[in-house]
Amino acid sequence: MKSSMKYSTGLDIQHEYLTLAQYDPGEHAVTMVAIQPITVSAAASPIEAAGDDLDSLRSRYKLVSGLINCALPGDYTILKKLPVDPQEDDVDGALAWELGQHLVGDVDEYFVDYEPVGKSPDGLQEYLVVASRREQVDQFTGFLKRHKLVPGVVDIDLFALINVFEANYPELTDRPALILHAENESARLIMTQKGSYVDHETINYDTEIDPRTFTEHLQAGTERLLSFTRSRDDGTAIPIFSSGGLFVQPGFLDAVASAVTTVSQLNPFRKIGCRVGVEEDKLAGYIPQLSVAVGLSLRGDV
Repeated sequence: MKSSMKYSTGLDIQHEYLTLAQYDPGEHAVTMVAIQPITVSAAASPIEAAGDDLDSLRSRYKLVSGLINCALPGDYTILKKLPVDPQEDDVDGALAWELGQHLVGDVDEYFVDYEPVGKSPDGLQEYLVVASRREQVDQFTGFLKRHKLVPGVVDIDLFALINVFEANYPELTDRPALILHAENESARLIMTQKGSYVDHETINYDTEIDPRTFTEHLQAGTERLLSFTRSRDDGTAIPIFSSGGLFVQPGFLDAVASAVTTVSQLNPFRKIGCRVGVEEDKLAGYIPQLSVAVGLSLRGDV
């Protein structure tokens, strides 16, 4: 039997379903995927609602890896690009002060991480700063422990989508691209370039949305996102790759793509192998729901 340290597992919890993906870096392939509808009332938080269904899923699938990489929804976190004087000695303090202007509550109530991402137009050093409420992170890791799972990386779903895009579309990563993750009540449109997060736009709408109305929201969201970036240099159309439960609906993606021709399906198995023993036609119906979990599984056993 192969060592479990070879494998890593990603868990994605949405409002209406949860997914697992197990990745073997030796084979550069996903060796297990599982999707489970969440049956508890939507009034509960996704984490609170998912417990029984996670147990049900685990009873049917054997996890080779003990560590579970999971993600907080991007709308549970604060993502900001903040400028700091390049001569600043106390970068931590400067970023904490800047970030505090955007937070509800004290900075100490958040887990904060940051990385330099280049220079601003006026020569200041820019940092991408991520802040997640400690209470929400603790709730997520506590949930996993109660269900006899060991938390690995606690990531953000936006970054997991960028991971899976970069792994499967390496020829496109130098130029800007948009990743669209849409569920039944909201969508997030994420701009990425060179394997990094650039910016994102949240699109809210009512349930039972139709393709025409969704397309109008998408076009407006795309325009807003691009207006705040410097990635519209030569007028080249920017591709949009779709994922999420909304696109499981038969014909929905085709209807959107007929109006916005740059939209196509994000395929988490375009370059990554898929060894899950599911017929290709059947697997295709689940692909829109798998990208976040696959992107998390690529983080490895950290």
